[in-house]
Amino acid sequence: MTEFQHDHPDTEMEGTEPSGPTLFPACDILAEDLLHAAIPAAVMARLDDEPGFALVVTVPSIDWIDPVAEAVKELRHWDDVIEGEASPRKRPGSGSVAKALGRGCSIAGIASAPERQLPAALLSAADARIDLTSPSDEIVRHAIEMATGGVPSSMPAGVAAGLDFFDLVAAIRMGSTPDACVDRLVAASKSLSVSDRSIADVPRFEDMCGLGVVHPWGMRLIQDFDSWRSGRLPFDQIDRHCVLASAPGLGKTTLVRSLAKSLRLPLFATSVAQWFTAPGEGYLHNVMKEAERVFAAAAANSPAVLLLDELDALPDRATVGEKNRDYWTPLITQILLMLDSATSGPASRIVVIGATNHVDRLDAALIRPGRLNRVLTIHPPDAQARAGIMRQHLGGDLPDADLVPLADLAIGATGAQIMGWVKTAKQTARHAERDISLDDLVAAIAPPDTRSNADRTRLAYHEAGHAVLSHRSVPGSVRSISIIPNGDSCGGVAAKSSLGEAPTRADIEREVVWTLGGRAAEIVFHGEASTGSGGSADSDLAIATRMIASLHATYGLGTTLTYMGPPGETAQDLRFSPALKQVVDKALATLHAEALRLVEANRPAIQAVAEALLARRHLGAKDFVAIVEASDAAGAKRNREGARHG
Repeated sequence: MTEFQHDHPDTEMEGTEPSGPTLFPACDILAEDLLHAAIPAAVMARLDDEPGFALVVTVPSIDWIDPVAEAVKELRHWDDVIEGEASPRKRPGSGSVAKALGRGCSIAGIASAPERQLPAALLSAADARIDLTSPSDEIVRHAIEMATGGVPSSMPAGVAAGLDFFDLVAAIRMGSTPDACVDRLVAASKSLSVSDRSIADVPRFEDMCGLGVVHPWGMRLIQDFDSWRSGRLPFDQIDRHCVLASAPGLGKTTLVRSLAKSLRLPLFATSVAQWFTAPGEGYLHNVMKEAERVFAAAAANSPAVLLLDELDALPDRATVGEKNRDYWTPLITQILLMLDSATSGPASRIVVIGATNHVDRLDAALIRPGRLNRVLTIHPPDAQARAGIMRQHLGGDLPDADLVPLADLAIGATGAQIMGWVKTAKQTARHAERDISLDDLVAAIAPPDTRSNADRTRLAYHEAGHAVLSHRSVPGSVRSISIIPNGDSCGGVAAKSSLGEAPTRADIEREVVWTLGGRAAEIVFHGEASTGSGGSADSDLAIATRMIASLHATYGLGTTLTYMGPPGETAQDLRFSPALKQVVDKALATLHAEALRLVEANRPAIQAVAEALLARRHLGAKDFVAIVEASDAAGAKRNREGARHG
């Protein structure tokens, strides 16, 4: 065991008998021990003898800067000791430091991020660089002994992992017992840990449904970890970082928890948005401190999975504007440096996964190769995936039930909604003191409709208009239709898009026509349109507008070859480009007129589908096609009879 020597003055009064060992507070011990344990003997000898010495010390976090600086001052005489600011607006200049070193002065710099917080000249001219990590068990045990006069009877390995300087100082108290100090350290570690303990409650990643492109990436990651554990693959060769993007409720958090379970790794989950609400002294200082705590906790328990939820809370430097750029740039730069260390540092053993509902708001530097690498988008689950998600949450209940019809009822549902329905159905059965039944699930997915008959009728014709025009455009494209309320949605049509990988102008315009078919059906059957086609960013009008704006300003399929930006941006540009807006208005009006013509031509089929929806609330693909074909056959018969009697 290393012997730690301290030359603190005796606190006993002269002329009195010592009543026990002299005690020292942990704040006077920890930084000094940490520093002395990290300095090689050869460097210590140079510190004693060599004039004009330049030293750089990297500390574990912001809170260690001041105490380590005090310990550094005890090593020798320094002409200057530079303490790195937590969030400097810009990096300190090198001129004065370079001149001082040139005159033979001795300078030390202490920082948690030296490349940002210390002058470049000091880093390039450093005679020695010391990197401090979290205190070892030996250092913690010695601090407890110096504060209490005794040693703990036992102490968990890695007891200080994830704890910052002031967490340790608050737990190791003078006059306390050694074991009480250990108990407080353990409690502090539990209370401050961001480790997600709910991993046991989720299915294995291998059994998850509806993940799309995320599933093969996650399966490769699991296989690579197995190869690493068996010594067949170096850790730095594992492709282990990404950003998950989706609309809310599609299970990003559950997915990461499930992945951590299959990887057999602890999960450290944090909301980036909550970093900005942390209390304390100084806004940016608090943000940086919370970010450092999270990264340090994951690193201290690595290999581990670190989930950065609500990643879009970090401002995009390209959009913050000149006025706020100087304020935000140091913060984003520092977090990027932390990310670099966590994702590609030589000692990194962390899987870093970001999650966002707004991928368009991310700073481009976050997702470049070498950091989070890529964005993997999760789409709403299809019918097969919805049935699989139901089966996951049902567990051993209803083992022989065919869940596909129920999945058809759940058109447009997210994994979170499906989980909620299964919980509700189980609760209903539990309160009735019986086993769960399919009827319980149906009641949860399709509760009684409390809307007025007028609203239900208008909605049925709206969805029937979409479905019939889609079917006429691409026969067999409609998978299901529903007017069952589902969260924020009041119903919908599940249809295969007719757009291939490289659609033409005609393909896009055909898709827009059936997208406007619901609004057209309202006008034809009810005399006017309602607000049901617009309002939200995923409404019929919003989708149609984006498609036509992209046709003209992104894909070069209109009257100009000028590229104005990606699809989402070109639709937003309509507010600032009168010429583009005029072109899009004219195209939408023409296609809406075509939708009206087609609805009028398909009145019997749309009416038949709408009436069936009002009676049954949901139609699968086979039932829908049968209704349309029966309507067509009846129409053809009427035409033949009319021709005979004509």
